[in-house]
Amino acid sequence: MSGGRELIRRLLDNGTLTQEQLPRIEVEVRRRRVPVRQVLLDLGFASETGLLAVEAAAIGVPFVDVSRFVPEPPVVLLVPQAFARAHSVLPLEDGPNGLIVAIADPRDMAVTDTIRGFVRRRVEFRMGSPGEIQKRLLDYHDHYQAHTVERLLKNTGDQEVELAQRIGLSLGNLREVAAEQRAVIRTLNLLLLHALIKRASDIHMEPGRDELVVKYRIDGVLHTVQRFTPEMAPALSSRIKVLSSLDIAERRLPQDGSFQIRIEERDISFRVATAPTVHGEKVVLRILDKQTVQLGLENLGIHPDNLSRLRQLIQRPSGIVLVVGPTGSGKTTTLYSILQALNTGTRNITTIEDPIEYTIPGLSQIQANEDIGLSFSALMRSVLRQDPDVILVGEIRDQETARSAIRASLTGHMVFSTLHTNSAASAISRMTDLGAESFLLAAGLRAVLSQRLVRALCRQCRQPAQPDPTLLSMLPEALRNLPSVWRARGCRQCFMTGYRGRIPIMELLVVDEVIREQIIAGAPAAQLQRSALDNGMKTIFLDGLDRVTVGLTTLEELLSIVDVPETR
Repeated sequence: MSGGRELIRRLLDNGTLTQEQLPRIEVEVRRRRVPVRQVLLDLGFASETGLLAVEAAAIGVPFVDVSRFVPEPPVVLLVPQAFARAHSVLPLEDGPNGLIVAIADPRDMAVTDTIRGFVRRRVEFRMGSPGEIQKRLLDYHDHYQAHTVERLLKNTGDQEVELAQRIGLSLGNLREVAAEQRAVIRTLNLLLLHALIKRASDIHMEPGRDELVVKYRIDGVLHTVQRFTPEMAPALSSRIKVLSSLDIAERRLPQDGSFQIRIEERDISFRVATAPTVHGEKVVLRILDKQTVQLGLENLGIHPDNLSRLRQLIQRPSGIVLVVGPTGSGKTTTLYSILQALNTGTRNITTIEDPIEYTIPGLSQIQANEDIGLSFSALMRSVLRQDPDVILVGEIRDQETARSAIRASLTGHMVFSTLHTNSAASAISRMTDLGAESFLLAAGLRAVLSQRLVRALCRQCRQPAQPDPTLLSMLPEALRNLPSVWRARGCRQCFMTGYRGRIPIMELLVVDEVIREQIIAGAPAAQLQRSALDNGMKTIFLDGLDRVTVGLTTLEELLSIVDVPETR
C-alpha cells in the first residue's frame, strides 16, 4: 500500500476519507492485490472525478470536468483524431492566451510535445477523465464529419422512390424506407469523404456474421476504420448499386460498375466491384482522383539511373516494352507517364484499356469490352489499320494478344503493355508460355520494367535511426553495412503513420544481343536474370535499399514488400 499513501493522505486532508475507513482499505488492498485507487473506487469511498482532482493537484496541473465543456468541432480537430483517441486528448478552448487541452496523463512529455508540434501555439494542459475525453471525441468527430459531408458533397440523388419500386416495397412503406435511406446515404457520403481526407486508394466493405467492417487502403496498407451492425451491409451495397447503375436485386453474382461525385470543383470517380460471400456481398470501391495522381516520369520518384535508361528506351521508333508487377504496383501510372512523355502532338497514340482509369488529352483511348466482342486482340487488329505510332495494350492476357502485340512491334510501332509476373526475367518466360514465338519475341522486345511500390517516409517527421540488428541479419552479409537509415515517427501531416505517399522501386532489364540469343534458345528466367545483372541491371531489392539509405523509406517497409536476394 506504500505507493498509495500519498493519495490517502491527500484524501484525508480534503475530507474525502475518514480514519475509520483506513483499516478496510488496507485489508482490501492486501487481499485483492490491486492499487489503492481501484479499491477506493470499488468501495465507493471516492469518485473518479475526486481522485483525478487530487492526482492533478499532486502534480501541479489543474483538473477539468470535460463534461461541462462544449468545444467547437474545429477546435477539437486541431489534434488529429487518431492521435487524440490513442492518448485521450481533447482540445477544449482556443483563446487569446492559447489552447486549453484536456489530457489523461499530463506527465507524458512525448505526448504533450507532439501536441505543441501539431498546433504550433501556446498550450495549457488540464487533467481530464479518460472516459469522458473518449466519449466527447466520439461525439464531436461524428458531428463534424456529418457537417462537412453536408457542406462539401453535392446531392448525388436520393432515389428512394426508384429504390423502393425496384426492390418491391409497397408505397405504404415508402416514408419509412425514405427515412432509413437518408441515414444510409449520409453514412455512405461520410465514408467516401473520410476516405478522401485520409488519402485512401480503396474502400473495402466486408460483411461478417456479427458486423460489417469497413477498411481503407492507405499507401498500400489496409486499415480498419469503422464497424457497423450486420444490417448495414445490404443497405450500403444497395445504395452503391443505385449510384453505379447495377442490379440491386442480384446478390448471387459479382458485378462491376462505377459512379462519380463532385466535391469542391473536383470530379472523383469510384470503380465498384461486388462479390457474394457467405455473410453477404463484399463491396470494394477503387478511388480515382485525378488531382492526386501526378503523371510524368519526373514525378514518379524513379531512381535517376533507371529514369535515364527508360527515357532513351521509350524514344525508340519500334519495339515492345513490358511493365510487370503484381496488382497495385503502379504499372498503369508508369505507363500513363510514359505516354504523356511521348504525347508531343507529333505521334498518333492509341490505347486499348479495360477499364480506362484516366482520360488524357491528345490520346485515342478505347475501352475493351469482352461481352460485345471488343477483346484486346480484336481491337489490336482494328487499331493497326489507323496508322498508330504508339500503342498501349492495357494487359496481355492471352496468346492472340501476345502475338498481335509482338507483330505490331516488328512492323514500325512502339508498343507498351503489362504482365502480372514477379520479376523482369520471368516476364520473358511468361510471354513464351502465352504462345509468343521465341524468335519474334527476341526481335521485338526492347526492355522489361519490373516494379513495386513502397511507402515513402513522411518528410515532416522522419528521424535518423540505428538499423535494427534483427532486420540487418535478414540481409546478405555484403549488404549489412548500411551507412544510415531513417525511422517512421508520425505527425499530423501523415495521420500518425510515419509515411506519406508511395514511391516505385524498379529493375529495368534491357534486351541486348546476349539476352536476345538466350530468348531464342529458350533459356530459363534464372539464366536471363544473371545475364541482365552482368549487363548492369540493378535488382528491385538493391534499388529499394538505395532508397532506405537516403531516407526515402524504411528497411522494415522494404523487407515487407520485396524478397531478400539469396546472393549477389
